[in-house]
Amino acid sequence: MVKNKKDEHIVKKKDGWAVRAAGSERSTKIFPTRAEAIDFGKNIAKKHNVCMVVHDEMGKFEEFDCKPEFKNKHVVKKEP
Repeated sequence: MVKNKKDEHIVKKKDGWAVRAAGSERSTKIFPTRAEAIDFGKNIAKKHNVCMVVHDEMGKFEEFDCKPEFKNKHVVKKEP
């Protein structure tokens, strides 16, 4: 069975910063800082050849980290 690969998202939660797969309500792991969540998310994304999408505190896309061949078209940096 082939599992669908989903981008990893870094999102703000009331108890810290969560790493979770796109479309999932369940967090893979929660960290006290955004930097820790990003480090963890980068490793998962690299391992699974998917993008890591970082959201700001309001939930908007802020930045992404992925190879162009894996980049989803809906992921865009927010304008300054």
